[in-house]
Amino acid sequence: MKRVSSFLILSILIFWGCANQLPPGGGPVDREAPQIIRTFPENGTLNYNKNFVEFEFNEYVNKRSVANSIFISPYFNEEIEQKWSGKKLRLIFPEKLKENKTYVISLGSDISDLRGNKLNETFTLTFSTGSKIDQGIISGRVYDSKSDGIMIFFYLIDSLNKLVDYSKTKPDFVSQTSKDGSFILTGLPEGIFRIIAVRDQMKNLLFDLNEDEIGLPFRDYEITDTLRIIRNVQFEMMKIDTIKPVLNSVKFVDLNHLILNFNEPVDLSTINPADIFIYDSTGIENLNPAGFYLIEKNSLMLVTPKLHSEKD
Repeated sequence: MKRVSSFLILSILIFWGCANQLPPGGGPVDREAPQIIRTFPENGTLNYNKNFVEFEFNEYVNKRSVANSIFISPYFNEEIEQKWSGKKLRLIFPEKLKENKTYVISLGSDISDLRGNKLNETFTLTFSTGSKIDQGIISGRVYDSKSDGIMIFFYLIDSLNKLVDYSKTKPDFVSQTSKDGSFILTGLPEGIFRIIAVRDQMKNLLFDLNEDEIGLPFRDYEITDTLRIIRNVQFEMMKIDTIKPVLNSVKFVDLNHLILNFNEPVDLSTINPADIFIYDSTGIENLNPAGFYLIEKNSLMLVTPKLHSEKD
């Protein structure tokens, strides 16, 4: 009976271990970034006609981090199937590849191993279903206190300064910044590109106003047969906030001071004391504050003429 129980327990442990990805125990702490050591097809392959590609890592990686970090241009309308065999990932295309087309598959820098170590930089595989590969290359850097993992969206537009709705239009090509904020994308066709940097919180390849930070371009960039490499495209990240601050509460301190608590930091330069009115409980008498100052990032101290103690 003891043998049966031990066998059952051992079987459960083995099954549980197969169902969950866990880092190996013992030995020195792994701080090395994972690497892609082989691809099929090889980078730069021409006349490719298979319905899949493969990537082999040098170690086991977090499959969920990979699932959210695969970017393929041109896009497929349907979802791409992912099949794993040990350290090897096969991506199966849902439809036939287009003829005479350059394909760019990027594995983003958010991919991590089982210890949480991320790729040092975005890995790009470029191949063509025809006899040539598009030769355009665009590289640059994002400057920010946290510049790694920022998405770079490339829109192929038909004219300079064309309006693009980033909240509704997905990019034609995608890259992602490395640990130092740098990015590079190869295999680009000739044409005019609008490029933006987005901290894509929703991971939907769209710019979500009031959610995502964005880096906007100084100009558009054009790849031609005589200008195929564009370098030093630079971005600084910013948050576009279109939601007005909300007054959450007012706290009475004494007859000359009130504390106003907002739902977010407020800009003192936008506040005019003449626009603030203090009414008594009758609604008849009103006072303008004598001044104000910031006591916390979300809190404002209002200095008032002396309030009547018998009034609210």
